[in-house]
Amino acid sequence: MRDFGINEKMTPSVLQDACDVSILVVGFNSSSFLGSAIGSIGGATLRHSYEVRFVNNGTDDSEDTVLGLFPDVIVLPSIGNIGFGAANNYLARDAKGAWILLLNPDTRLEPFAIDLLLEAVEQDGEFGILGGLSISRAGKPLAMSRLEFPTLRRILFKGIGKGDAPLPPFNAQEVFEADAVSGGFMLITRDWWDRLGGFDEQFFLYSEELDLCCRLRQLGGRVGLVAAARVMHDVGSGEPANPSRTLFMMRGSATFYRKHFSAPYAHACLLAHWASCAARFFIGSLLAPFDSGWALKARSMRGVTLRPLSWYRGYR
Repeated sequence: MRDFGINEKMTPSVLQDACDVSILVVGFNSSSFLGSAIGSIGGATLRHSYEVRFVNNGTDDSEDTVLGLFPDVIVLPSIGNIGFGAANNYLARDAKGAWILLLNPDTRLEPFAIDLLLEAVEQDGEFGILGGLSISRAGKPLAMSRLEFPTLRRILFKGIGKGDAPLPPFNAQEVFEADAVSGGFMLITRDWWDRLGGFDEQFFLYSEELDLCCRLRQLGGRVGLVAAARVMHDVGSGEPANPSRTLFMMRGSATFYRKHFSAPYAHACLLAHWASCAARFFIGSLLAPFDSGWALKARSMRGVTLRPLSWYRGYR
């Protein structure tokens, strides 16, 4: 990770009128992460004007944490856990930026990360959505950076651990075409955001960025990835093997299939997805006494395998 000698506690500057980019942060009991996430914004946006807007979907003291550390951040009153997409729509409503940047609270931006995204799109204005490269705490690129729209073949291959979209070279500054990019570090023009109506709020959690990118591409927009713009994403912070998270992921996927595919193809995808989960559950159950990783996998897949109707209809 590069060190530019930038003060990471730099206070965000909130402008009274228009600015280049509005940075939206949706928290969910994320108080312990917010100092690092918001504190890294100043060093990532040195060449552009910006504002930071925050809302807490959880019940902890995140509002007090943000106001205490960063008094210039605009903190909107919480209206409960309304979901990731709806919360970003809420934050974006009065945002001043010509661009909107979505940033997860469990992240840490590398220096100039947001500048690099904005400069990439200034050079090639054909892109309506840009994402950066998410990296692990160990500095390894994460497959979640560049997403592919699901197909029956991809669902089956991913069920056996194959088929993630290839990532561009680690330091590449050019824009690489993508189906979709992660909603945890996503830049979108205000014009496209308004044209699309923001996120579809029927997606409570997961697959909402796939839907947003899909709708943009259906209208002729382009989505890209800039690998030189990097963000450390603490993916372990949300307990990836948590059964509740798995259930939300399956509901999000089911909602996407039903919205974008014909009924027969959607049902085929749903069945393939269930079969993939069932295989991991049964194999994990057999191997659980010998391997803690497989035990966690079996635990996370148990509910969605044995109770498919809990997610099969999607978010309804």
